[in-house]
Amino acid sequence: MILLTQFLSPKTTKNIDALIRLILLVLSAIVIGTIVVDYGFIQHQHDIILIHKVYNYAWWAYFISFTMQLVLQWKRISHKTATLTIFLGLMLYLSALPKFIPMSDNLGVLSGIWQFLSNKFYQITLLGIFAILDISKGIVGFINKKTNPALLMTVCFAVIIALGSLLLMLPRSTHEHINLSFVDALFVSTSAVC
Repeated sequence: MILLTQFLSPKTTKNIDALIRLILLVLSAIVIGTIVVDYGFIQHQHDIILIHKVYNYAWWAYFISFTMQLVLQWKRISHKTATLTIFLGLMLYLSALPKFIPMSDNLGVLSGIWQFLSNKFYQITLLGIFAILDISKGIVGFINKKTNPALLMTVCFAVIIALGSLLLMLPRSTHEHINLSFVDALFVSTSAVC
């Protein structure tokens, strides 16, 4: 954004930054929804292909936005979040190695590292972390700091319990032929959160 401020007005730059944050927020919601569908429901082959495409596009979006953030806004990263930013950047750039540098299977330990970095679970965990962080930033920006902390904590507990209850009711959350009622899911979720 520093380069854009030289050519664009501050208002236009601020609007572009807000649009990018909104796009990433929507993408993060789609990624979390895709993870829930991927692990909560049984998919057919065409669903698996679509889910893989969503993961791939999301990875590229996070890769590009993170790289742009590092290049253009490195000085604006606070000291409190610098460690997290470096750790996430390391995880993201390590996951890029198998995408950019193909590895043959006969190289022993490096082959195992490449397989780990290109593993679906590693990729989804990384996407999930980025999605949760983006959604958290959006929620904090929306709520503002003027909200009563006790009310905020109560609402967060209620939302986490409700989401946990809904996730426990997904078809793949229990053994086959066991239907978990909403009351049981609510009890388990409340117990886990508390």
